[in-house]
Amino acid sequence: MKHGPALCLALALAASPRPALADPPPAARRIPITKPSDLPAHAYTLQGRPSEAVLAYPAMAALATQMEKDVRGDLETYEVQDRATLTSLYTTLYCTAMVRRDFASAAAWMERVRASQENGLAKLLTGVLNGPLIQALQAPGTDPHTTYRALLAGHLAGLPYKDVEVPLDRALKGLKATTREQIVGNIASSVDPGAQGGRLTEDMAGTLLAGAMAIHVTLPMREDAMACLESLFAAHKEEIVPKAVRKQLAAAHINAKGPWFGQALPGETPVLFAPEVLGALSPWICAVTFSPDGKECFVSMGDANYTGGNLFTSTCVDSIWSDLVEAPFIGEFTSAGEAVYSRDGRTVTFTATQGRGASDFFTVTRTASGWSAPVAMPAPIRSDANEFRGSWTEDGTFYFGSERLSPGINQVFKARRDASGGWVVEKLGAPINAMSYDGDPCVAPDGRFIVWYAARAGGAGRVDLQVSFADGKGGWGKPINLGTAFNSPDDEFGAYLTHDGRYMFFNRHTAKGDKLFWVAVSAIDKLRP
Repeated sequence: MKHGPALCLALALAASPRPALADPPPAARRIPITKPSDLPAHAYTLQGRPSEAVLAYPAMAALATQMEKDVRGDLETYEVQDRATLTSLYTTLYCTAMVRRDFASAAAWMERVRASQENGLAKLLTGVLNGPLIQALQAPGTDPHTTYRALLAGHLAGLPYKDVEVPLDRALKGLKATTREQIVGNIASSVDPGAQGGRLTEDMAGTLLAGAMAIHVTLPMREDAMACLESLFAAHKEEIVPKAVRKQLAAAHINAKGPWFGQALPGETPVLFAPEVLGALSPWICAVTFSPDGKECFVSMGDANYTGGNLFTSTCVDSIWSDLVEAPFIGEFTSAGEAVYSRDGRTVTFTATQGRGASDFFTVTRTASGWSAPVAMPAPIRSDANEFRGSWTEDGTFYFGSERLSPGINQVFKARRDASGGWVVEKLGAPINAMSYDGDPCVAPDGRFIVWYAARAGGAGRVDLQVSFADGKGGWGKPINLGTAFNSPDDEFGAYLTHDGRYMFFNRHTAKGDKLFWVAVSAIDKLRP
């Protein structure tokens, strides 16, 4: 259902024939590291507001040069043994080369990004749009627009359409929504507030660098990329996204008895939830949501590439869990998942897609005859962009993730009703959304903390679980990384609480499958400063 970090990276980056690159010194002469936090944290200075500086090419080229020097120094000093960290370093070097318009180096670094990808689809899609762009910009004596269209059209025609249709459709939607004004606005809201005295953290500099690459290099070719993608879809117009995008289970029998599928309650160290039960169903079970009375559950199944999903349900009668069946209200959707109960248990909110549309929130209400027909949540909660995973609090506030401000970049919002009963949506302020990739908010029923995933320097992987505690003034305190007991070099996300607020579930997405964990919430409360 959601954009995984690997796919976001793949669609944004380039792949071209690899020229020679200077390799780092032999491992025997470097310091081995196994986690991102072992790398030094770099800081940068900038004249003026970042949202204004991003439009000035000389300033961005200077920032890219300094960042390249720092990252190359890290690669020369350290033997990076974590694949995700190495991919991140290569990606930064790709971006710095693109901003400096050193396209030969950009192509070479991007080949290293591609080589580091474990996921087959991500490897295939790495550079799908920017690879031909680099070739076009390097072609002497040609019109880059004409050359780019020809190269990209040929590249797209050679891809397995059924495998890439969904991510390419999302890429097209992202291109349509991306403008210079949107990029500048995102930097103004996410970087400007924290850039005190012109000082940038490494994460802030990375956000600025990505914006500069788009404004100064890729955005001028946006219309060409959109035209090629639209032509591709037109050529396959009879091949509408089928409902088969919804993945099916290999087996649907839940071999479990009693509350929580018969599992012993967890302590303050995360443990796998029902691995034997879920493993017998599918390797891609990414969420299990129980009703307030514990007698009903929804099981979400994704896939390796974050491109599809399905929602199943089971009920417990006399301690016996029934066979899983597809949720009765998702017939019109191509994919569905991330079900959460309202605080009173009468309504379920879930995310779903229709055809090639964006991911939106829908609700169903329990009636005497079963679940009602799904109803789309209204604007301004619903937008033209993707929305992901909601979280309800006792006062009726709805927290959720959305890409509405920056295509492909998830950020956290909250919705509450005003005096007239209508919804008012606002983006959470710093330190939430202070960087480039924050999502899947999980808020305690009483609002005392928020757990969410974020892509930030110094973590265990590309996205880690963080917690912030309410500051008593309507805002949130300094983010705390939940640490290696929760986070790993893989992607951790999808945190959510049981209805009583005593236990928290979260997902770890690996190349071989999803791993569902749960833990006592007291472990989170102990982190309060």
